[in-house]
Amino acid sequence: MAPAKTTFLKIAATLMRPTHGSLHVEGIDIRKEPEQARRHIGFLSHNTFIYRDLSAIENLRFFSRLYGVDDSTDRLLGLLERVGLRRRANDGVRAFSRGLQQRMGIARVCCITLL
Repeated sequence: MAPAKTTFLKIAATLMRPTHGSLHVEGIDIRKEPEQARRHIGFLSHNTFIYRDLSAIENLRFFSRLYGVDDSTDRLLGLLERVGLRRRANDGVRAFSRGLQQRMGIARVCCITLL
């Protein structure tokens, strides 16, 4: 029998070990190398976990440094471009609509994973 959605998501996020079967993320076996697999997993909930008092680029730089990934301006601007926020890079997130904040959340997830 297939696992329930919640169970699968916990296994995929490496929060729970599977009782049988296998799961690979970007070719990485989550049982053997969970830390390495986590580098390729992002999570976006209703709460975007972005800081409203920072600009878009400052948010991405903060999270990149926090997770030890490349925080070069070119990379971060490229991520903002992908979500349609390049021209708002230096604007405070506080001024963003809910939809733009969701896009910012997507950029945040992408900046801390190895996409």
